[in-house]
Amino acid sequence: MAGGLFLVILLSSAQTQKAQSLETTHLIDSIQGPALYTAYCTVCHGKDGKGGGPMAKSLKVAPPDLTRISIRNRGAFPRVRMQRIVSGEDPLTAGHGTREMPV
Repeated sequence: MAGGLFLVILLSSAQTQKAQSLETTHLIDSIQGPALYTAYCTVCHGKDGKGGGPMAKSLKVAPPDLTRISIRNRGAFPRVRMQRIVSGEDPLTAGHGTREMPV
């Protein structure tokens, strides 16, 4: 009887550890723009912001060149609009997909 109880506890513990390892969330230590960009954006947009990150080729829609945002907005950087998009207050552009990033 004690052996059976031990086995149930052991199996339960192993399943809990496995579930916890699958649900690991990796947070970064900073809320500063450069750190956020490096952690969440470079994989698609690239370190230089030109759209050449390591995942770019596997996406259905190529990531845009972020260095040209001002050019696409008649020479003015839309700071408030960008802040609202990044913070989740405004919707993402159509090619971006959902807020749950591909990687």
